[in-house]
Amino acid sequence: DWKPYGPSSGALASFLSTGIKEKGKLVGVFCTQLPPSARPEDVSQVLDLSNIEKENTVLLASVQMLRERYVAHAIFEGIALAPVSETYSESQLLSVQQIMKEALFAILDVKRTDYLEALQASEKKFDDLHRALVWGDMMSGLPELTKICTLQSMLKVGHAMQALKKYLKLLRDSEAIAVSQELLEKLVESENGLRAAMEDAVNFFRTDDGVDPAA
Repeated sequence: DWKPYGPSSGALASFLSTGIKEKGKLVGVFCTQLPPSARPEDVSQVLDLSNIEKENTVLLASVQMLRERYVAHAIFEGIALAPVSETYSESQLLSVQQIMKEALFAILDVKRTDYLEALQASEKKFDDLHRALVWGDMMSGLPELTKICTLQSMLKVGHAMQALKKYLKLLRDSEAIAVSQELLEKLVESENGLRAAMEDAVNFFRTDDGVDPAA
């Protein structure tokens, strides 16, 4: 949004900012003021969120199709695929990004009802993957998790997800126009914490932590 900015003598101004992270922890924020030439002259120049949403949906479908083709080709050619636990943990990490994308579109009131339903489905997918990674899944040949360090990392993931779910519930219970800046900030903060915890867990699944009390 372009709004009057005091330090610029009340001229219309807009800013872009992004978080700066170190080892998954937010350590600062980079912010820059957009030049006057970047301000749209008319409404037609403003980004159409609906088009962004459509393009995003098409892109995700294409990525999923390519992934399925790769897996099918690898199986046909006898190429060794990553362990199921690694694949599941990476899918769980991707579902975190999916959850936040759906939450943001709902906040922006772009197909809000549809995205709230999709958000609920993504939360369930996250929970199902988490349960399979910790307790095992016979259908996929995934054993119960016994590695201590990996278990501890998954415990942190569970706690971080519960923190995020608290704010996702507030989002579902709020009208789009009633979503506060504070709620948005809490959602982003919680998602950052969950993503950092999940990235640590994925690394443990990729590299055996070597601590197995059952061994």
